[in-house]
Amino acid sequence: MTTSKTLANNKPLRIFTLCCLYLAQGIPNGFMAQVMTSEMTAEGMTEGDLGLFGLAVGLPWLLKIILGPIIDLYTTSSYGKRRPWLIGAQILMVFTLIGMSFLTSFEAQFHLICLAAFIYNIWAVFQDTALDALIVDLTPKTERAAMNSWVSVLRLIGFTGIGVWGGGELLRLYGLHTTFFIQAMIVFLLIVPIILYKEHETLNTLKQIPTNINPSQWKDGLTSLYKQNTNQTFIFCLAIGIIPSIQGLFLQSAVINYGAQTSEDYQQLIYYSQTIGIIGMVLGGYFSKRFCSKLTIMVSYAFSALLGGCIFGLYDNLWSNSHFVLVIMCLVTISDKVCWIALLTRLMDLTNPKYAGTHFGILSSLLMVGPVIGYVLAWQDLFDSQTSTAAAQVFVITGIVQALLVFLVPHMNPKNEIEVTQA
Repeated sequence: MTTSKTLANNKPLRIFTLCCLYLAQGIPNGFMAQVMTSEMTAEGMTEGDLGLFGLAVGLPWLLKIILGPIIDLYTTSSYGKRRPWLIGAQILMVFTLIGMSFLTSFEAQFHLICLAAFIYNIWAVFQDTALDALIVDLTPKTERAAMNSWVSVLRLIGFTGIGVWGGGELLRLYGLHTTFFIQAMIVFLLIVPIILYKEHETLNTLKQIPTNINPSQWKDGLTSLYKQNTNQTFIFCLAIGIIPSIQGLFLQSAVINYGAQTSEDYQQLIYYSQTIGIIGMVLGGYFSKRFCSKLTIMVSYAFSALLGGCIFGLYDNLWSNSHFVLVIMCLVTISDKVCWIALLTRLMDLTNPKYAGTHFGILSSLLMVGPVIGYVLAWQDLFDSQTSTAAAQVFVITGIVQALLVFLVPHMNPKNEIEVTQA
């Protein structure tokens, strides 16, 4: 009797399918996060406006706190534990992108763009939560660092190659309408593998896996998350994104407003630095497996704080030098990607596979709280950026604060190592 190919029994197919889904996730994210914001900056919109747009993009990701338990609680074993959520969410992503293709102007339709971005990211967070849970379900613990590298590289290719470079070129040549429509078609095509292939071979195999968790079990899983992890783990996940989000918004002002470079120049800098970031994705998986995920997090995060915060802020007279900015951005991006892969690997190690959606969903959602806080602070104009000196001070201060967070990492251990390992 021949065995049909499934995501569980065919590793190359599993990697290919997961990479397709992450590639689809990165394309619109890259266009929204970099191309759209740089065009807004070039049109004279303030950090407050960019903060509001960033808030519209980032706020839905806080829903992972509740979506993880929902995805664990409501499943359909006959079709797969995660596939219905993945397919449904990505189809809604496609329809939303088609709706966004009717937008024509950043400044005149700014609030409508914010609303559309908010709705799109609601569906994106459904897809991402189910996708993270699927990786925990199907990937052995020893392979997670490598798998995180693979999918993150593909997401970065979608983010940079198709989202930033391709999206920027399409926007300049054909406008928003064509750009969003083409992105919608690509995202639709990338859903085909998860439609064609099941998670597991037979219905009997699926029934052996806990799918529908009753409310009492779900509550046990929720409380076990807090019992198994230290307070430092939650604090670090909560705080890690605040500083980079603030620096990211001010970086555009530093390059475009004070560095006298165009939005096209900035998009090129993003494209080159993010492409180089693939090196960080690979190194992150290697270092996490070869050495220790916590040590990798500490070294890479401290390096980013020193270089992207303090050094960049102290040499504000070089912001007009594209070579200086590119070198800094490339090195910081590599370091950030190393840290991100190591952090995802560490959080998956702290996740109980029985409650993969709940545990990893909550931990990863905390990573999005920081950017939302950073966008709120920028939106409320709490930072002075009227001069290059004031903007430079923001980089230096945030870099110092970022470096201090490193001291939380050694305490990111499970309280009950046996329970997490055996689950």
